[in-house]
Amino acid sequence: MLSGLGKGLLLRLGAYALFLWGFWLLYKAFGFSDTAMAIGVGICGGAAILLAMWLIVSFRRLPVTGTKGPDDDGKPNHTGPQDSATP
Repeated sequence: MLSGLGKGLLLRLGAYALFLWGFWLLYKAFGFSDTAMAIGVGICGGAAILLAMWLIVSFRRLPVTGTKGPDDDGKPNHTGPQDSATP
């Protein structure tokens, strides 16, 4: 359980770092006097921000694996109509 939680936390922290890096690139883009360089860095910064937001949401939706409930015995739970009829 802790490995899944740690993995999810590490992935989200990486996505937050990418988010911060994207805003830093946008900040630097406004400081360039060369227009072509500013446009390129600005586009990269904007793309990094969008990618980071997508990653944050997708990593948050990942299920935590390895968790078991109190009634989980490791066997598959079949509750379909084929199991309702006893021979």
